[in-house]
Amino acid sequence: MFGVDMGEAIPAVVRYRLGKGLAKAGLDERLHRFIAGVECEDSRLVILFNHNGALVEFNANKEQFLAKAREFYKENAKRFADVSFIPKRIDAKVVFKNQKPNENKEIQKQQCKKCSSDFINSAKDPTVRAGFEALRAIIKMQEEESENTRATSV
Repeated sequence: MFGVDMGEAIPAVVRYRLGKGLAKAGLDERLHRFIAGVECEDSRLVILFNHNGALVEFNANKEQFLAKAREFYKENAKRFADVSFIPKRIDAKVVFKNQKPNENKEIQKQQCKKCSSDFINSAKDPTVRAGFEALRAIIKMQEEESENTRATSV
């Protein structure tokens, strides 16, 4: 009807529901609202949280989570086998609503600013001033090295 074979779509939905059920079974009830979703691969389950605190809580109580998740898996082993989803590794990460997958890398690139050796050293304390002058010398050496490598590569 819509170009999707329902026979192929249903196992993916069942896999997602089993993965989410496994995540909820292992976590405390107060953390359920922080589950943004799950990613289900053949032998890996990734729980997606929408809050850093939930991830910290998950990592702190991972052994308890695994014990509860094993019980859920034993109860539903046939359903897991039917969709060939046997999670041997369970991970978690944080995703935010408005965040695109590669946005985090782009933000890091924007925040990485290069400095130059022509900054103003306005430190009054002689030891602090000497520290900044040592940094200036290091930056000058790096600038000269980068200029030399550019000149030799051209």
